[in-house]
Amino acid sequence: MKKFGEKDKLQLIYNFKKDPFGESKYFSDSWGTFEIYVKNKDLCRVTMYGETRKYEWNLVYITEWLVYNLEYIIGYDPFPLFQSDKNLNDMLEIACNKEWEDDLEFDLWYGALHTWTRRHAWASESGGSLISNVSFYRRGNKIEITWNNEEERDLRIKYEYKKGTENIERKYFIEVICEFLANITEDLYQKDKNNKTFKELKEKFNFWLRCKENNW
Repeated sequence: MKKFGEKDKLQLIYNFKKDPFGESKYFSDSWGTFEIYVKNKDLCRVTMYGETRKYEWNLVYITEWLVYNLEYIIGYDPFPLFQSDKNLNDMLEIACNKEWEDDLEFDLWYGALHTWTRRHAWASESGGSLISNVSFYRRGNKIEITWNNEEERDLRIKYEYKKGTENIERKYFIEVICEFLANITEDLYQKDKNNKTFKELKEKFNFWLRCKENNW
């Protein structure tokens, strides 16, 4: 088990395990548990059949999403159409309920929102799992982390934390996420150096890290 950061701020934890199903020909080596604590709340914790469980799946998917979208989370990728001081959950609700008289404008808006959401909400690339619906959005020197699990996607699963938002210092967020990604991409690569996806994730993140260290 590897831990990064502090639970009362932001902490990520992962632990590789044997794939209980053995169905994934390419990603079985990435099977494991994952926890993300934001101000002492594990946003991925669920209750299933009366038992509290950690999120468990092929961790390559969440790793891949973070590697490819980190620049949008910590960089400059404003919410489409409007800006607001409201929290991201409220902004998304307003956006989704907006009415349009012009079909073309609706299509353009929906496309822009869909593209933006894929870069900021990791559930969009979950590999088929029912991961907690968590989003990340930069606001100045902070990263807003929101979660919204009020919509029941599977009646067997109850998320401990239904809906909320917290802000994490951007510098601290970057330090924790980078330490997490440096470790998990290396671990995946060491598990199977012939796996193309594992190799590409390691190389892409290392390139991103070198750019960061050289101040871009």
